[in-house]
Amino acid sequence: GGGGTVFLAKRPGIERLFALKLLPANLDAEGVERAKREARVASRFEHPGLVRAHEIDVWKDRLYVVMDHVAGRTVRELIDKGG
Repeated sequence: GGGGTVFLAKRPGIERLFALKLLPANLDAEGVERAKREARVASRFEHPGLVRAHEIDVWKDRLYVVMDHVAGRTVRELIDKGG
């Protein structure tokens, strides 16, 4: 979640958890396009080392990406414990 804040979410009507990445409000046009491009690319691949994106949209003027939830430690936990 280095480029935003990631939340654990459940989509209505689907009994499945997703990661919801809310991108910073202050993204410029270039940042918005880069995020959209990355989400489009991430939606095309299935690989154990990549998290697949399912949707990218805007909510209250904030760009968000819906991705697969990957259970386990967060990146912050890994950094804090030294890997």
